[in-house]
Amino acid sequence: MRKTNDRQQKIENEWISTLEHIENAVSKLLWNRYLFREFMDIVEKNPNLPANNFLIVWIWENYLLNAAIGVRRMVDRDNRSASLYLLLKGIKENPEILSRGRYTELFKDSGFANDYNYINGCFDRLVGKGKSYIDPEDVEKDIELLLKIRADKLVTYVDKTIAHLDKKKIKKIPTIKDLDDSIDLLEKLVQKYYPIFHAASIGLLPKEQVPWKNIFKIPWISREKGQRNERS
Repeated sequence: MRKTNDRQQKIENEWISTLEHIENAVSKLLWNRYLFREFMDIVEKNPNLPANNFLIVWIWENYLLNAAIGVRRMVDRDNRSASLYLLLKGIKENPEILSRGRYTELFKDSGFANDYNYINGCFDRLVGKGKSYIDPEDVEKDIELLLKIRADKLVTYVDKTIAHLDKKKIKKIPTIKDLDDSIDLLEKLVQKYYPIFHAASIGLLPKEQVPWKNIFKIPWISREKGQRNERS
């Protein structure tokens, strides 16, 4: 049985709560990207739709805007934020909280509770063979990846054009690839740290629950009604 003090338990509880917020945020980013890609696939396969259609451009711009803001929140350094950056910073400063002993306790109600070879093997794969907890240097490398996102043009774009309405124009406008790369990194890091907390893997992209594409099979405005509106 591992020993924890009140301070460590408080930090652990805060981390678990923060991780849950992060899971939901990154899951939303992935789901929105999936919907956007599927929508654009429908648009691109319809030769009757002009590429510069106002509604299509509006959907494109709003997706980019909201996704960029979502990425920015995950690299926020404000201590009031539930960001992935702050979570990793905390883990780096207190790595012993996510110890091998804590991980072992996660199996107490499972069929593997006494299979220490299996449990230790799992933990070895997560943090390194024989280590008591994750190496702070490994966490620092992940933090540097997040800081690279923060310094990149994607977050600069959000800061200057949205958050603060900066009058100075930025030199480089972010691309859809910049956004995709950032979302992919966030997904990768959540999937890396989630098992250390919960001894389980996680899929962040929600499964499609409803046939949402059916709306595109239904005429939205009847020809008769459209003609009547045009005459009025």
